[in-house]
Amino acid sequence: ENVVVSWSVNAPQFIEQVEHFTPSLTQRLAAAKQVAEAGYRIGFHFDPVVPFDGWKEAYLAAAEQIAASVPREKVAWISVGLLRFSRELKKVVENRFPENWILDGEFLLEFDGKMRYPEKLRQEAYEFFVPHLQKLFPQTVVYVCMEKPHICSCSL
Repeated sequence: ENVVVSWSVNAPQFIEQVEHFTPSLTQRLAAAKQVAEAGYRIGFHFDPVVPFDGWKEAYLAAAEQIAASVPREKVAWISVGLLRFSRELKKVVENRFPENWILDGEFLLEFDGKMRYPEKLRQEAYEFFVPHLQKLFPQTVVYVCMEKPHICSCSL
């Protein structure tokens, strides 16, 4: 009970288009279910969340797929973090993956020296997504990670 095994998760469309050579959401959830059935607690990290056309529906569907696939009582936590990166990383990503679209949004240099979406967009995204996760997983700690404390009033 003192061990938590966790997975980074994302919307299936994002995984297919951006997370090259990684397991699908379905494969990750099958592994999480096996680990939970073996007696371990599990965790999920929606990170990075990237707004794209239809992102709200896509992330809600991913959260619902998680809720339907694993024993909810074994989920210790779910964290949510919008995309952030160093200025140097932007150049690396653009050179390695010139067709990549995730860095096409507006990014500003923020409090921690990282490039982030504007605060208003981050706040809107968290205020939308976190309550849905809390509703699906009422006994689970759902929190916003690597953000200013005031960014989401709904985070525990």
